[in-house]
Amino acid sequence: MSADAKRATSSAVEKRIPAGNLYAPVEDIARFASALIANDGRLVKPETLAEMWRPQLTVDAAGFGLGFLIGKFREHRTVSHSGAVYGHSTWLVVLPDAKLAIIVLANEDIVNARVHRISNAALSLMLDAKNGERPPAPPAPFQPDDLAAFAGDYESQSHWARLEVRDGKLVGNLAGQHTKFTPLGPLQFAADSRIEDAAPVAFERGTFSIGSQKYTRVPARPAPLPQEWRAFLGSYGPDFIPLIISERHGHFYAMTENMVDYRLTPVNRNVCALPAGMYVDEQVVFLTDREGRAQAINFASMILLRQ
Repeated sequence: MSADAKRATSSAVEKRIPAGNLYAPVEDIARFASALIANDGRLVKPETLAEMWRPQLTVDAAGFGLGFLIGKFREHRTVSHSGAVYGHSTWLVVLPDAKLAIIVLANEDIVNARVHRISNAALSLMLDAKNGERPPAPPAPFQPDDLAAFAGDYESQSHWARLEVRDGKLVGNLAGQHTKFTPLGPLQFAADSRIEDAAPVAFERGTFSIGSQKYTRVPARPAPLPQEWRAFLGSYGPDFIPLIISERHGHFYAMTENMVDYRLTPVNRNVCALPAGMYVDEQVVFLTDREGRAQAINFASMILLRQ
């Protein structure tokens, strides 16, 4: 092989990024859902499917089974799986006992909350049409006395947030995701964004919580990011899905997969640990030249060159 051919082959290999995606038209997914509902042994044995639909490593009735997320829609057991990859977001949810299934396919990056809302609306309509099951009444509207009391900059163990009042409504940016907050009570809100669907939000003095993330107000003058680490700020990897290293409130953040900023914890001069969440126990390793300038990042064994 010539030197030019070797370089071309090496360049092509460097641009390949592994993935674990299956693509199928909605008709095939519907056939798959029908086979799950039938549970007649033609797909897998009924006892195998029962184990796949049992939450693993927990005593809770909801959680991850084997390949499926087990939960509830109202009082109905749900078996579901979502998908998100560049240019697509999907949701498959099956109600085995009611013998209903919903499939939502969207051609937009990581909008799982939106497809989840569409799925819930469709399930509500189908349960009404099939069983006469009416949806519960929405909660009465609530208006806090002073929304400005909730505004400000916050950080959690994994993300940053900035909340503000705009046109009489509380809105925010949660680690890069525009979020709307709907008041439900004196200190209770529901958060809606591309990735949150009516997520419960609870405020306390100087803090608020969404799921496992507890956000605390940022000090007025946080300590700055050390100067030697500022040289690592920037974009790495391919243009269509870069890993972007930024700084907020004196901390490193990494945005990957076009989703949200994840707070990094320095381990040593060239290594940072990612927080709890999607990348728990993963690290960002800055690969530097002899002068200490970052040339690339090793992220989950993928070498992402600096742009």
